Amino acid sequence: MGKWEDGKHHYVFLTLALCSCLLIFLTSQLLLLLSGCGYHFSSVSPVSLPHGYRSLYIARVVNPSQEAWLEPKIRSYLRDELVRRGQVRWVSRDKAEALVRIKIKEFSTSSVKGENDQSIKYIVHVVLEVLMFSARDKSLIWTSGQINGSKSYYNEDEKREAAEQAVERALEQVVDHLGISEQCSVNSDQ
Repeated sequence: MGKWEDGKHHYVFLTLALCSCLLIFLTSQLLLLLSGCGYHFSSVSPVSLPHGYRSLYIARVVNPSQEAWLEPKIRSYLRDELVRRGQVRWVSRDKAEALVRIKIKEFSTSSVKGENDQSIKYIVHVVLEVLMFSARDKSLIWTSGQINGSKSYYNEDEKREAAEQAVERALEQVVDHLGISEQCSVNSDQ
């Protein structure tokens, strides 16, 4: 009886090992298939600017909110994200090929109420739009459209971090749209 039990364990072990290998193989094939079809994980997808421009200048950030920290956060994060994912140089206004304007359309917080009408969770929400203009003739060359970012938090101490994450999410979507719209314009030219 001892040999039979040892054989059972060996069979179970081999079955588990085979299933693990098969899962790894299928996962790797799926990833290869998706990457071959043009799918990318957006936060690492490279982007190209419209018209092949590479040198940018952030001309203006319109911030109607009372949150003074928003403008420097948006400038900094957008710069970093575009440098990380695109071949972008940030230059002075007179050397720029494209001028960037960012409009904060909305910055708000809301709460989710539980029993006894007490807030149990808060949500910070930002809506913004990024526009690019030709530095030469000031014509609009690209717009992100309205982009939303939000993040929930549970107490006032977490509000600022949640707000920064909501802004980062929105700006990552902006850069994602930049990559998508450029791919679409390239594909439509062929």
